[in-house]
Parts: sequence; structure tokens; C-alpha cells
Amino acid sequence: MRNSDCIPLLSLKGLNVAPLNDLGRGALLSNVSFDIFRGETLCLVGESGSGKTLTALAIMSLLPAGLQKSAGECIFEQKDIFRLSATERQRIYGRDIAIIFQDPMSSLNPVLKVGEQIDESLSRHQPALTSRQRLARAKQVLSMTGIDDPHKLQAYPHELSGGLCQRIMIAIALANKPSVIIADEPTTALDVTVQAQVMDTLQTACRETGTALVLITHDMGLVGQYADRVMVMYAGKLVEQGNTAAIFQHPLHPYTRALLDCVPRLSDDPERPLLILPGEPHGFYGDRQGCAFISRCLKCNARQICQTEAPRLSASENGGTHHAACHFMNEALASSPAITS
Repeated sequence: MRNSDCIPLLSLKGLNVAPLNDLGRGALLSNVSFDIFRGETLCLVGESGSGKTLTALAIMSLLPAGLQKSAGECIFEQKDIFRLSATERQRIYGRDIAIIFQDPMSSLNPVLKVGEQIDESLSRHQPALTSRQRLARAKQVLSMTGIDDPHKLQAYPHELSGGLCQRIMIAIALANKPSVIIADEPTTALDVTVQAQVMDTLQTACRETGTALVLITHDMGLVGQYADRVMVMYAGKLVEQGNTAAIFQHPLHPYTRALLDCVPRLSDDPERPLLILPGEPHGFYGDRQGCAFISRCLKCNARQICQTEAPRLSASENGGTHHAACHFMNEALASSPAITS
């Protein structure tokens, strides 16, 4: 957990992402802002299409063709990464800020051995290292990810299981001792046992090095187990943020509560159906007057303010660091907890 007096490792401020030649159709990301602190695990959660991966790609300057950052800053070591030249950004990405993508089989180079891919990252960012030193570091990061067999360095990705390939991706991310790692759905398509092993490996390695971890997921079970702080996204905006205990025990936004109510629990009545939100996610294009969640909200009862005024992310009456973007979030404070132990 972070200390409130700490200086953020990275600050994202007012990020907007929109289509090129936008003709008023609306932003894909709107005013996304958060801080990342040393040694903490920050989770970005939300359903598919909420803007989680797009946020990560924007931070890494990897936006797909046809999209642009129309506003925002990304402050790292007192510099705005977005204003640096491509050459200056390339020195930072992979060395100071690393990313782990969802699918290791499409991210790893199929024609290069594992050791060559780790060595490539080291030689690019630490050219002063000798080949012997790079090999020693490659073995070290493999061991950190739970791979104790150095012969795996001579394997090709197709010779390894999905879980091992994901560990290789973690090893590559850790190789240059980055300050921040962004992990985008790192346990996708892995079985539950391997999921736990990969997450334990990733978080242990980050805690040992003081690396901050930004975990992107829609799995609230992972969030509850590993997150220090949580950012909930919906329709390209942050709708709630706070520490994990506050989010799970007293969610302020109806979307957050719905996400938590969708998680099956052993104490549930086996005959009780899981919650299904009505409607569909708000489209990014067109009129966005009012609350983006209004058509799916189970609480607003078509109140006038929800139709005409978009709620802003603001602190609850409890104070502290728990914020939500809901006109009636303080009514949620009086409701029963979402999850009790």
C-alpha cells in the first residue's frame, strides 16, 4: 500500500482519446486521470469496451491507427511522456515502463528463442552489459517468475505452455527493473490454478523490486485478492475510485455494485440467478448528454438530473480517497455492503 505522502511514479492527467478528424462524435476516453505509486497494485476494472486497454495503449503510445490523444499529460520523472520525441519515449518504454499484453503467443516472437527475446530487451536498454551479464540477468528473471530450469532459455514459444509463455512475458517486463509494469489481462485463457500462479509470481516480483503494477482486468475476484486501489471504468470514463476495501464493502456507483453482484459466492442460494444488467453499454459516438449509465441503472428511476447532467467524479460524504461519478452516490453509503466477510 502507498503512503499518502509519497510522490507518484506516474501521473496520468486528463487523458482524452478520440478518432482522427473527429466531427463531434465523442471521445473514446474522456478525462481519465490517476496516479501510480511505488510498490502498489492498482487495478483498472470494467467490462469489455470500457476503455481499460485503450488507456494502457495511450500511456505506451501504442494507439491503433485512426485514434489520437486529443488532450492529457502523462508525467513520469517530472517529464510529460506525451511531449517527448519518439526516440526519447523509446528509451523509457521497456526500461522504465513495461507492458504485458493479453496473449503471450501473439506477443512473443515465434522464430526467436526465449533467451534471445530477453537478451534483446537487455541489450537495447542496457548496452553496457556484456553477453555474460545479460545471460545471468535472463536466468535471474526466469527464476523470479518461478522458472528454475535455465534450459527454457533455449526453447521456442510454441514449445511452452500458455502459463509458461505468460511467465516469459513477465520475465521480459522485469528484465530492465522498470518502475511501472502495466499488465493487460495477464491471466486471459489460463485455467484457475495457473492464473493464481501467474498473479502470485507477478505481484511477488513487483513487491520485491518496488515496481508499481497496473493490473487491467474484468475479474473482480482477482481485484479483491491482489489490488491495493481500484479504478472502475465505464464508457471511457472513470466512474469510481478508492482503496479495495472501500470499493468492495461500500460501492458508491451503481455500475460498481452491479459488477460485484455478478460475482458468484459460495454463500449464495444456488437457485438465485446472477444479476444481468439491462440494456447495452453506452455508445461512444453521438449525444452523451446526461449520465452514460442511465439506460442500465437500476437506481436512478429516470431522475431528471441523470438525464440532463453528466455526473463528475467527486469525493463521497465520508471524505478520504473514495470518489464516484454519481449524482446519488451518498445514498449508497446508507445501503447494505456489497460484500461482507
